[in-house]
Amino acid sequence: VYTGWPQRVLAAHGADLLSGHIDGLLWAMDQYAATDKHAATVKRVAAAGLPTVMLFDRDVPPRIGYVNADNILAMRVVVNHLVELGHSRIAYIGPTKGSNYQDRIMGFRAALSDHGLNLRPAFLCLLDQYTVTAEEVTAILNDWINLSGPPTALVCATDRFAIAAIEAAMRIGLRLPGDLAV
Repeated sequence: VYTGWPQRVLAAHGADLLSGHIDGLLWAMDQYAATDKHAATVKRVAAAGLPTVMLFDRDVPPRIGYVNADNILAMRVVVNHLVELGHSRIAYIGPTKGSNYQDRIMGFRAALSDHGLNLRPAFLCLLDQYTVTAEEVTAILNDWINLSGPPTALVCATDRFAIAAIEAAMRIGLRLPGDLAV
């Protein structure tokens, strides 16, 4: 099990992984800390034939295995819960980069479709960043509030996004979960 990144300098670019001192590798990829250097190292390890299993990401090169959560099902469960609570105007906010976030978006869309709900494009906030501030979400919520039929529920791709959304909602005086379920 290889630990130490992103704190560890990548000067060797994976050469230390291919020194012959290990027989296999469990690689826990943190999508928040992933860089192009990490991706290049994973490709180098795969090309060298070192048995490797990536954890928490399914976007891996050929000959690399992976173990990941079922993000599509998780989003379906979240949306199903909100629909059971009576919500039909459900918004989504989250990052777009990475297989986990793509799967979450796919699961969100599929769950809305399962319930015969149309996704309003204005309710879909996809960002190129892994974190968001309460200030950024405040602007988004203000835009949504001014729509006719604003969302009554918000699905967030990560806990970080949910925390920012809750802080933003409270900042602008929304009652949680009365005005907006997060």
